Amino acid sequence: LNISGQNGGIVFTTVQNAGTLNISGESIAYSAIQNLQGSSSGVLNLNGVAIQAGATISGMQAVNFSGLNQFIVPAGSVDSIQAATINNTGTLIASGSGGGATVEHDFIGQFVNTGALDLFGAGNLFKFTDFANQGGSVEIDAGSQMVVSGLLSQSRGNMLINGILTSDNSPIQIGGGSVSGSGEIQGSVINVGGTISGPMTIVGDYVQEGGGTMIVDINSLTSFSQYMINGNVDLDGSLDVIMSSTLLQQFEQDGLDSHLGNAFDFLDFSGMLTGTYSNLDFSVSDGSNLPLGYTFDLVEASNSLSLVWAYVPNCGARNQAILNGNSVLPGCTTFQPGTTFTPVTFTPTPVNLTGNVPEPGSVVLFGSILVLLAVFSYRARVSRSAGSLQ
Repeated sequence: LNISGQNGGIVFTTVQNAGTLNISGESIAYSAIQNLQGSSSGVLNLNGVAIQAGATISGMQAVNFSGLNQFIVPAGSVDSIQAATINNTGTLIASGSGGGATVEHDFIGQFVNTGALDLFGAGNLFKFTDFANQGGSVEIDAGSQMVVSGLLSQSRGNMLINGILTSDNSPIQIGGGSVSGSGEIQGSVINVGGTISGPMTIVGDYVQEGGGTMIVDINSLTSFSQYMINGNVDLDGSLDVIMSSTLLQQFEQDGLDSHLGNAFDFLDFSGMLTGTYSNLDFSVSDGSNLPLGYTFDLVEASNSLSLVWAYVPNCGARNQAILNGNSVLPGCTTFQPGTTFTPVTFTPTPVNLTGNVPEPGSVVLFGSILVLLAVFSYRARVSRSAGSLQ
């Protein structure tokens, strides 16, 4: 069944769908479709649809969004879409009420996003059973919230979180793509192979594996990326630090040494810290390198990590690890960004004080013999000298 056009009306209160129903350019409104039901083989394709108050879609095998679709729901209302699989390849927009009341959108089933999901304005509450971002984009505005009760994962694509992203029962799996924004993640995060950039708050644990990357932008002495982790932190992978070219110019004008010791507290955590970054990369926002010999040192304090502006006067293994690109002193081997390093540690070998130590008496006797030999040798040289004089 194909229904298309604009401003048309579907007058049925209840629609049963066991086949394929295509709706394009229509409004699914409470007065038009109150209850759209399907069977295990039913498929619903929505393209360019405005979903209005009280719409309920249930029992489908699949619901597919393409084109531009929008939720237009009054404050305090709820709409619900239930299917085994819900696919979004288009753009799905929800505009919040902005009046303090929540507008709730329930997606029951496996939601796969390869398009764009935009929660604009305050008052949006999107609830999902399982959500997989597989190359699409997700944007959550301040005042809006997205809640996932099952598995929340991202293999590709990006999430911009300026509101709240909640994972109720399992850690958020970031296999690729990027997660950014100034909002809050409620739930633990496992960064397997993606990129995270703040400022951001995580109410849970943060685990970064070898393929993960954390980005810190240092824009000024008081403005830089900060991560607040209300839990434990386990680190591996990369830390990419990008210094603003404007801030570097300020440092150069003031004198680079005058800013030695300036600290940027970028990671705070309430629990335990284990592990460390396996790769540190420093750059300037205009694409240039840090000045020769200058870098940021990674310093751990009580429940925090900081980047401290420093000058490296030698070529130790740790210094090579924290210098980026060509910013090395003459004679040092260039450390290439992206190269995994293993810090060198020195363990002194203890001296064996048992088994080979001479007895005190033997030491005295050996010393006396040496003295006597020296005396006899001296006398012999004197005698030969006297004989030659005669």
